[in-house]
Amino acid sequence: MKLSSLVVVLGLFVSCAFGDSWTPATPQTVSSPEGKSLLRTIPPKRLDKEGKKWSKMLFIVYRLDEGTQDYQETTRFHVEGNPLDCFINDTGDRIATLDQYFGVGQGSRVVAVYNGKGTELKTWALKDFYDGKKIGHLPNTTSSVLWHGSTGWTGDQEAIYLSKPDLLVEKGIAFDDYLLDVRKLKITKKKPVVFK
Repeated sequence: MKLSSLVVVLGLFVSCAFGDSWTPATPQTVSSPEGKSLLRTIPPKRLDKEGKKWSKMLFIVYRLDEGTQDYQETTRFHVEGNPLDCFINDTGDRIATLDQYFGVGQGSRVVAVYNGKGTELKTWALKDFYDGKKIGHLPNTTSSVLWHGSTGWTGDQEAIYLSKPDLLVEKGIAFDDYLLDVRKLKITKKKPVVFK
């Protein structure tokens, strides 16, 4: 009896240990690699600086004025979902988002690319990167699939590098590094030269 109780308690502990814990999304500011553009993200149901509430995530793009060294707002737009990670290039004409808050690797918007005016150019789902068998072998939690490791712009800011997952448990399953070309809007399985 004691052994079965111990097994049940350990089972509950293990399931809790791998559960997701999400605090409410907060506004954040993302800088381009050289600081020439900024992206301010305001999650749904948050107030912007005018005190307005938004039902979709609000993106506000700023460009650095070289003369005054101040950032000037260039555009604002709403995006579907609630992106977790955002990238903006120095020219401010390409913005990429990865994953969704409360569900990493879930849904049809695992990756999205926008132009600097807010037009959605393309989205990708996890199945566009890995087949069903590989997805089944990716580390996961109750609401997330941990499908990539480190990320970042390539040196020319034409693409975003997505490394293979850091926590791979299964042996014999090959995972790939990806390059997301934000100009040609395609993904390729190759390891680019990240730093020039």
